[in-house]
Amino acid sequence: LRSGQRVLVRLPDLPVEGPVAEDVPLDVLFEDEHLAAINKPAGMVVHPAKGHWQGTLASALAFHFQSLSSVGGATRPGIVHRLDRETSGVIVVAKSDESHLKLARQFAERSAEKEYLAVVKGCPDRDRDMIDRPIGVHPHQREKMAIREGHRTSRHATTFYEVVQRYGKYAQLRVLPKTGRTHQI
Repeated sequence: LRSGQRVLVRLPDLPVEGPVAEDVPLDVLFEDEHLAAINKPAGMVVHPAKGHWQGTLASALAFHFQSLSSVGGATRPGIVHRLDRETSGVIVVAKSDESHLKLARQFAERSAEKEYLAVVKGCPDRDRDMIDRPIGVHPHQREKMAIREGHRTSRHATTFYEVVQRYGKYAQLRVLPKTGRTHQI
């Protein structure tokens, strides 16, 4: 710059703090003054993130509920835990900070049980078993996870499964994760 020159700076609009409320339909399975249980469909992102700013569960919650916990931060109102985008299932939503902290403690202490039904390609050779392996970032696809022994991103993961029914090359399983790692199931 030289003396006498002027500099014009255009600052971008600041991002909205938290999700924008959207009238996205919700399947509310249970609701009381402390919490709600929502049946999240497959394909719905739980909270806003890169590439997924609209149509999220957080945006739907902001529209449908008067009061939600702020413990998870502005982008995760009421959200105590999450499910992967392609996973359907029940997600618990806290309506107050007190209920959020109590629910979060139950998840942290593993006293809240989670159960899933899954269809898998291939048939397990056992009717039931415990899978106890470390999960870390996939070596070639960063958005996926994989079993990674001794890798710096690996974390212990334990899952119990039981075969419900076999269908040729596929099987339906009842799955109970004992830990809650990303993409564990």
